[in-house]
Amino acid sequence: QMMNYVDHRAIFEGMNAHLWSPNSGRMLWMTQPAWPSTMWEIFTSDYGTQASYYGVKKACEPVHVQLDLSNDTVSVANTTTEARPELKLSARVYDLNNKLLLSKDSVVNAVADAVTPGFPLALAPLMGEDNVVLVRLELRGADGQLVSDNFYWRAAHEAAYRALDRLTPAAVTATASAANKGEVQITLHNTGQVAALENKLTLLHADGAEVLPAYYSDNYVSLLPGEERVVTISLPEGDRPGGMRLELRGWNAVPVSTTAPY
Repeated sequence: QMMNYVDHRAIFEGMNAHLWSPNSGRMLWMTQPAWPSTMWEIFTSDYGTQASYYGVKKACEPVHVQLDLSNDTVSVANTTTEARPELKLSARVYDLNNKLLLSKDSVVNAVADAVTPGFPLALAPLMGEDNVVLVRLELRGADGQLVSDNFYWRAAHEAAYRALDRLTPAAVTATASAANKGEVQITLHNTGQVAALENKLTLLHADGAEVLPAYYSDNYVSLLPGEERVVTISLPEGDRPGGMRLELRGWNAVPVSTTAPY
């Protein structure tokens, strides 16, 4: 699922990087197969959503901050018809022990219907031969409100990603509360000392069957220490959260199981 996320996000961020010249669109060969599968699909044969769904959703934000994986340059894609002036762009690069390696900030005037360059990140010296670095990007308006954020794990070559195996377990809490009718709201909080990668929420019936189709505002969420994220789950019509159970798992998160509220 981590591969699903980064692969599908890259497909659409690659379009953003060369918006309209020469790219004018992207077509996926298969959004869902009629058989059980784990790769090259957005949702499954039983209406579950794969990490690829959330990777595509992230890349297709109307105003989106991204890292060009070919040259480690940060840019802002604005596919709306309105310019977005004075956006505050920030990049933070960490090692796997949460040590801050690089910090960079800028103000960007995002041109309408175009991609606007931000700044390059000198990641190669930080990655070296065998290290993985974590890149957190944020884009905020002049009022300080978050417009877009993104998160990457980067290494110099494929074998170097084995360093992710050295990530210590991360403590992530999942607090459920009732939201609007037919919805459950979940607050994720990384209370540990290291990043928690690709945290996946799953809502289950009392008998252990997954609630499907259920729509998550976000999923496969990566959190740095101290970060929080609120996720809203919309239930199928007629379902109520009473008696349901919420489970969380991730690359290095300690598994969590909690009862969904009535």
